[in-house]
Amino acid sequence: RILRAKGFLDENEIVKLCFMPPKDVRSIINSLFQEGIIEVQEVPQKSGAMIMLYNVNFLKVKNAYSLKITKSLSNVLMRMEDMRRKLNDKISAWTKDQEAAYQAAICKLQLVVSHLDYSL
Repeated sequence: RILRAKGFLDENEIVKLCFMPPKDVRSIINSLFQEGIIEVQEVPQKSGAMIMLYNVNFLKVKNAYSLKITKSLSNVLMRMEDMRRKLNDKISAWTKDQEAAYQAAICKLQLVVSHLDYSL
């Protein structure tokens, strides 16, 4: 929230605004960076040292998580279809209720996937 409200901040500014120990802030920043949620920009100082500024690119985060969700749902659809094939090998015929429940689940998942594809 702080990065969204303030924009580019260095670690010391984040510590001051969060009222958290620097060690905790550093671990949170590293976790968010590894997940691709925050970005780092190195800025040179007059002393020759580099200062790290952190920011959030919400469009990049949205697209990355939309892609992860789409892949997950696609995997679920493929898994359900595979399970159906295996069940059809074992059971000659499903009851109408079983078939209807399966078709409803497939339709819901396909609808979610299509909405995600549209939003990308």
